[in-house]
Amino acid sequence: MFQKSWDFIKRKKWWVIVTVVILIVVLLASGKKKEEYLFETVAIGDVEETILATGQVVSDTDLTLSFSQSGIVSSIPVKLGQKIYKGQILASLQNRSALANLTQAEAARDRAEAAYQQLLDGSTSEAIEVARVAVRNAEIDYAQSKIQQDRLVENYKRTLLSGGLEAVPEGSSSETAPTISGTYNGEEEGVYRIRMYSSGSGNRFSINGLEVGDGSVDTSKPVAIGTKGLFIQFSSSNALNTTWVVEIPNKKSSSYVTNLNAYEAALETRDISLTVKQSVIDTARANLNNLLADATNSEVLLAKSDILSAQGRVDAALAAVEDTRIRAPKSGTITRIDANPGELIQAYSNAIVLQDVDQLLLEANINEANINKVKPGMPVEITFDALSFDEVFMAEVTSIDISSTLVSGVVNYRIKASLVDDLPNLRPGMTANMTLIVDKKEGVLSIPGRAVIEKDDKTYVLKKNGNDVEEIEISVGFKGGGSLFEVIEGLAVEDEIVINP
Repeated sequence: MFQKSWDFIKRKKWWVIVTVVILIVVLLASGKKKEEYLFETVAIGDVEETILATGQVVSDTDLTLSFSQSGIVSSIPVKLGQKIYKGQILASLQNRSALANLTQAEAARDRAEAAYQQLLDGSTSEAIEVARVAVRNAEIDYAQSKIQQDRLVENYKRTLLSGGLEAVPEGSSSETAPTISGTYNGEEEGVYRIRMYSSGSGNRFSINGLEVGDGSVDTSKPVAIGTKGLFIQFSSSNALNTTWVVEIPNKKSSSYVTNLNAYEAALETRDISLTVKQSVIDTARANLNNLLADATNSEVLLAKSDILSAQGRVDAALAAVEDTRIRAPKSGTITRIDANPGELIQAYSNAIVLQDVDQLLLEANINEANINKVKPGMPVEITFDALSFDEVFMAEVTSIDISSTLVSGVVNYRIKASLVDDLPNLRPGMTANMTLIVDKKEGVLSIPGRAVIEKDDKTYVLKKNGNDVEEIEISVGFKGGGSLFEVIEGLAVEDEIVINP
């Protein structure tokens, strides 16, 4: 009897233990599931459709220059970082043989010209020499007069463009205007916009308009505005962020009409003077031609053809000399030199890189699936690996290539974007993280795209309901590339939803 009772108790105790264990497992499982949910509160925000791309900072002028023939580098008269002008010699090969050939060709041309002259002298009277001198004198007089008249016209033009220049505030301002001085040596008319701002190294000013740049503010002496001959001296009372406009020319100046009339009069005087001088040349040449009529035409033509042939050999020799040189096809800055004097360099191997570091652009490849969404003028948000990732700068798309580029077997199209912000620390080759803003809706009810559950052609979310969640159907509108969705119906502000369903 006792044994049966004890067996019953043991069996009952065992079932109690099993039941308790099952309850604990269920509670732990349900509690863990709830703790795994991550919630986010529904709010009003902006929904954007974007395209992400990784690009590079490139120069508007980006030229890798090389020699057209192999040889020993003779000289490189430029330095890294030097600004150079179009046509400047950047590097030369040893070219003694080419120079000798040029000298010989020039001597042959001189002999042909002498033979032509001898032909004329032997078949005409002394009057030909007098007439020839008259032509030369008339041509010299014309050239000298042209130089003088061009100089006068240029002086009056500089006076017109530089006279009465003043800085005018863009908007109303009671500040003392900065003083503008110097002579404007540029050719374009327009405006400079100058704004003073504070930087870590002191007060500076930025320049936009006819030129783009910046400089240090100095209230004690004039400082250069760009590179075209003008200077500015700020007043100690000038405030930061005031924009001053300098118009070239200053048509509101009291001297503008006087200067304009003087410039136009100089142009007219030059035209009249040169017309008179040209008529003297024409008369002298006509007289010489009359005196030369006695010479045999065939002999004269043959002598002239000898001169042309000799000149052709001079041109060919000069071209051979130029093949030993690298000239700058454009103005810019030397950003790389891969050659050294004394070394052997192969034809068409990289020697010098010329870039315009003052005109930088952003360049990136866009997949063919997204390229039709990209339009000129589209805004672009930019961060740079070389700068802080917290700093976001703006740019806009300026061009889209028509032809495609194959990158790792994928069809892409290259785009370029220009920076809206002025970033002096940028250099060609820096990595740019680009976010192209395709479309944007502001101030709409939005939720993260990862919270959305799509099934049976319907859209659902898990909404918090007390201590539990419930699946509810919602209606979505604009989809921001998967990151944020616009909610049209089914949710309200302050609702809490699961973002890791």
